[in-house]
Amino acid sequence: MLKNIRLDKIKLNTEFFYKKELNSLAELEKSIKKIGLVNPLLVAEERNHYVLLGGTKRFLVLKKLGYRKAPAQILRNLTREQLFLAALEDNVQNRIFNQLEKALLFKAAFKVSQKIEAEFFEEVCRRLLIPFRAELIRGYIKTAGQASRLPLEIFRQCLEENRLHLQLLPKISALSETDIRALAKLIKNFSLNSNQTTEVYNLLEELSQKENQSIGQLIKNLKLWRPLKKNAPSEARIRKLKEILLKKRYPLLSKFEGKIQKIIKKLRWPPDLQLKYPAFFENSEWLIQLKFKNFKDFLNKLELLINLAENQDFPEFLDKIS
Repeated sequence: MLKNIRLDKIKLNTEFFYKKELNSLAELEKSIKKIGLVNPLLVAEERNHYVLLGGTKRFLVLKKLGYRKAPAQILRNLTREQLFLAALEDNVQNRIFNQLEKALLFKAAFKVSQKIEAEFFEEVCRRLLIPFRAELIRGYIKTAGQASRLPLEIFRQCLEENRLHLQLLPKISALSETDIRALAKLIKNFSLNSNQTTEVYNLLEELSQKENQSIGQLIKNLKLWRPLKKNAPSEARIRKLKEILLKKRYPLLSKFEGKIQKIIKKLRWPPDLQLKYPAFFENSEWLIQLKFKNFKDFLNKLELLINLAENQDFPEFLDKIS
């Protein structure tokens, strides 16, 4: 039912997924000033008021501009599950949910239904273009709980801006507030995306265990705030950040990689013999692969290996890698 209703009779819906921090209202305000309200509000009728299900930004702009009434689609006599789906349907047409919002949405949906009931959650997943799997939904609900316990709003902003994979939340929520603050500052300063954040965090975590220091201490001691000037290109700054962490985490890597390459070039290493380095030069196992098509080819490759071993520079190579 479409009807003009008084705005002072409308209450914001905080039960489902109303977002408190609303930005980008300026463009909507210009549009409403110029052409009026295009899409009506979506509300549910209660005893003596209405609950806003869709159109929070439109509602706030209308009130700011002094409107007393606005057209609204009124829903009556629906279950809480039906109201939730109606609100979700209206919202997915006007916005894209980030990972944190999806997690909070599933938590709200669970609060509505009190169980992961197939028919209801299948409809929720369909509207979000997410496959319906109970395990996946439980993961989102758990994530929402962990996110709510994060002590810093700045880190929740990292989630909202898709700078952080949800899979990292259990580890991060277990950190001290000092560590979270340092990590959040690092992510924001370098504008890391979610994949880069994961890569940097994993290196920091390994270093933390190796050096017996907290992540916050590592960031401070390694002076990771500004590996390059702020006006340097973002990609260059991120690359330098990774180089610092890799050099600290794998000290043998920078020490030996250049030397090994020089010796291999000096040996004129046959391209048919594939040399496999140990991971980050952290262990002593090296691998030479021989690929051959038949017995004759095998003998040819074997001869290359023998000639290589007889090269006068080969002992130097063995000395460097031992």
